[in-house]
Amino acid sequence: MRFFFSILILLVASPSFGGGFELSPEAERKSVADFELKDIDGKKVRLSDHRGKVVVVSFWATWCEPCKQELGFLNQYYRELKDKGFEVIAVSTDAPETQAEVKAVTLQKGWEFKVLLDGAGEVSALLNPRGATPYSMFLDRNGNLSYDHEGYTVGDEVHYKPLVEALLGESYSTTDSASSGALNFTNTFSFLAYGDNGDDVVDDDYFLGVNRLNITGGAGNFSVWARFDTWKFWNRPQVLVQGKNPYRKHYELDRLNFRFENDGIELISGDYFLQLGRGIALSLRKSDEVSLETVLRGGKLSVSGDDYKVGTFAGRLSNSNLDPISNHTMPEFGDELGGVFLEYSGIGGVLVGAHGFHRIYETPVLPGDQDWSQTGGLYLDIPSVLDWAAFYVEVNMQRRYQVGIFNNALGGVAASTLSFGDTNLLVEGAYLDDFEMSTSFEGLADQYPKVPLNRPPTLSRIRDEVITLGDYVGGRVRLEHSFREAGLLVHANGRYRNNLPNSASPIVEYHGFGGFELSFQGGKSKVSMEGGYRIDQQEKNDSLSPVRDLTHFYLSYIQAIRSSFSLSFSSDTEYKGYEVVGEEEL
Repeated sequence: MRFFFSILILLVASPSFGGGFELSPEAERKSVADFELKDIDGKKVRLSDHRGKVVVVSFWATWCEPCKQELGFLNQYYRELKDKGFEVIAVSTDAPETQAEVKAVTLQKGWEFKVLLDGAGEVSALLNPRGATPYSMFLDRNGNLSYDHEGYTVGDEVHYKPLVEALLGESYSTTDSASSGALNFTNTFSFLAYGDNGDDVVDDDYFLGVNRLNITGGAGNFSVWARFDTWKFWNRPQVLVQGKNPYRKHYELDRLNFRFENDGIELISGDYFLQLGRGIALSLRKSDEVSLETVLRGGKLSVSGDDYKVGTFAGRLSNSNLDPISNHTMPEFGDELGGVFLEYSGIGGVLVGAHGFHRIYETPVLPGDQDWSQTGGLYLDIPSVLDWAAFYVEVNMQRRYQVGIFNNALGGVAASTLSFGDTNLLVEGAYLDDFEMSTSFEGLADQYPKVPLNRPPTLSRIRDEVITLGDYVGGRVRLEHSFREAGLLVHANGRYRNNLPNSASPIVEYHGFGGFELSFQGGKSKVSMEGGYRIDQQEKNDSLSPVRDLTHFYLSYIQAIRSSFSLSFSSDTEYKGYEVVGEEEL
């Protein structure tokens, strides 16, 4: 088995570096780029509208347990200090696969602050370029960064309240400090060593150094983001892919983005992220630095008012050049995209949206052909119905021309969150019929992974294997109840998914699981347990035959010992069984 060790060095040019839990001097603080996102109720929230208040902007995700633990304490401080001018803005970085869970988690935890949705990761690229979760920024009354904190361990929250109280005691200047420019630098260096696994395959026994420098900043209505990527191999494997060694050094300005925004007009030039609807049609989103991400390199223009937004975009797809699995330096594919989008929310809080785009493939399946596809969609978002229900439905149609043949595809999703006091119900369904989900490098499928261009809900746990992303039908239900006084949450889940339903041998999944979370010692300690059973069956000759079954059990325990120390233990166990026919395992 391949083994490696790595060293990670993070250098951040920010007020908190090297200073512990201390505010930077007022004269040294820098402004941060302004942004606007929608909250879970569909309302627009702009950071600059909170000028005059002390604001904590926290980046989190539903699957991030430390994030939710930290936000629980921030919610306590928000309740105590909001009347003095304290505000918390939690920015969800959830991808479309888990976006339906954001409101459910917010209701479950009883958070009272604003929770915003950053599905494409555009705000993360500006303020959190490493994609860290949790990552919290403490802004003073003038909108300047006074302290930031990455990660969370038990005891950190003890320092948060004094920081906020100190900021609340500072004065507010009516001078527009945000007009002065400020640049922020974040540099990450990783060194990895791979040992020889003895498998007679020349793909190991080498060293790799990777450096990523992010530069972000803004002045007035302008903001900029740039990323320089550098990596170098030592003792690199001597292999060839299409006549070139894929283990080769790389020095490049990999990302560059300019943004101008004024009076509802937004103009973006360079590399940008883009999500249409819930990401079924297109989802080019910001990811962490070890993931494979794709941007659109070109331009986007949008105009928005109180109840509408309309825009157009165009560009070429540009992918990350380092494959995080094989460490190969990857070529870029250059498919071209151009399209439009619009949203209207002037009907009693109901949002209606539409989008469409045309895609030209750089590398056709048959040399000399011109392959293309057209995708269009409509969606309806009702984020709040009588304060106890939310609904979302989206339908997309796709038409592709490849190998001289036209193919039609359909993709849709529907989700609803219902809240009855301390009981929440999440229902989600998806239907995708041969809907194209990714692109790959023509002729290099064995060397490089497929690159996702859109991200529908998988209907699965984040750690589950997924058979297909573009051809399935299914649904899931999650029922949970909170015993708030006892700090206890119990949940039950059911899932059905039919993979490749129109093929000769579809595979049907049935999955049930449940568990609980118990918090104690004021939320500093917690125990979580979850267990379930999944069976996959293949349909042949009008009958279902078992292909695989899975029994899983998860346990996590965090015990606070002192104000700044804790012990944690986690175990994720799976037992898999496979059907064997003769000597062949299915």
